[in-house]
Amino acid sequence: MRKTLIFMTFYSHSSLLWKMAFMAASPRLGLGKYRKLPIRLILGVGRSGTTWMGRTLGMAATPMRYLAEPVTYFKPFHEYDKNNNDQLARPYTAELPNNDPLVIRYNTLAAQHIDYTKILPRRVGEKVVRNDRNAELVLIKEVHSLLAAPGLVQVLNAPTVVISRNPIYVVDSLLAYQSIDVPIWRAEYNYVNDKCFLHSLYGESQADTIFQALHEYPDDGIDRTNTIMGKALTVAIISSVLKRLADTSRLVKHVAYEELCLAPMSLYQECAKHLGIEMGEQGKAFLKETLQARSGKVHPTKTVHKDSRTQSTRPMKALTETEIDMLRELLSDCQLN
Repeated sequence: MRKTLIFMTFYSHSSLLWKMAFMAASPRLGLGKYRKLPIRLILGVGRSGTTWMGRTLGMAATPMRYLAEPVTYFKPFHEYDKNNNDQLARPYTAELPNNDPLVIRYNTLAAQHIDYTKILPRRVGEKVVRNDRNAELVLIKEVHSLLAAPGLVQVLNAPTVVISRNPIYVVDSLLAYQSIDVPIWRAEYNYVNDKCFLHSLYGESQADTIFQALHEYPDDGIDRTNTIMGKALTVAIISSVLKRLADTSRLVKHVAYEELCLAPMSLYQECAKHLGIEMGEQGKAFLKETLQARSGKVHPTKTVHKDSRTQSTRPMKALTETEIDMLRELLSDCQLN
């Protein structure tokens, strides 16, 4: 609880400063007096299949804008976490006001008439993947601020697809191209390591077991075992928040990455329907292309093409057998598998 109060004190001050900076940079947008396209969201932790989902549905027949993780590069930047970890991380949030900086950014990104070169100057060519002039909606794929997803989805009234994946594969996929000190999820580790929060999400016995495990394995970015275990626990807890959101909100549909790999065409069409998107032949054709690995050496973060039939059982790339066994036992003891 004390961590939450400290965060709220810092957040209130930084929120006010950000709003002042945003008003100065974009007076018309800052007033919120503009027409907005309907927002559709794809949410999930990094390395869980969100890019595959985003690029595929971003190729659908429905005229749209597709933005890939734009919040990080929104100008002016707003940080929630002042440490050196993910500065967009924030604690679990069930409700968000319309004037929250996160809500303002999403709404601004969906403005009907907007110059993305001013809002996303550093990465506009990368983050604005598609921008049809006759767009009917804006599809945003995001992997940050996920603990605030319950509040965000509600205030935006946005149909949303959330993706989960086996935490062991998520961590393995991350460490296949990043070093052990990678900061992703470390701030969220600190936020979920809260007994009140865990009790609100799980039964008392399970919450106590998870709390003990989080303390036993702190994600410090130094000790390999602690970091791997801490990250896997954090990923599993974030996924629990997203799954519970799907269980309680008509706006949210959950899909498991493993199931998506086994039945891609039918599940993608279900997700598209939930978001009000028509895949059409171009979307289906792109999806078919992604189901086979491309020849040549392509960095895993630069392609969504893979042999989908083997993805859920592929050999691990970075974790050892001992680490895999430890993770399986830990997640089983915490009932997070």
